[in-house]
Amino acid sequence: MGKRVPVKMAFTSVRVTEPMAKDVERIVLTEDYTDIGDYIRNLIRKDFKERGVNIKIEGEKTSKVNCTSLCALGCC
Repeated sequence: MGKRVPVKMAFTSVRVTEPMAKDVERIVLTEDYTDIGDYIRNLIRKDFKERGVNIKIEGEKTSKVNCTSLCALGCC
């Protein structure tokens, strides 16, 4: 397993409908997620992986998104 690289975190906010919010809360409570942020980060990781999105982590070369590099971002 690679060494965790400290990175700056960003904050974002999203508005969703009440039914969507209730479904997200149900998923977070019934599946293996710490909180809503954990669920959203997981969705972003999956989307990045499907799209082959490249990310740059300070001090490293640009690389394809994978669990190791996302864990370094604090997303795991």
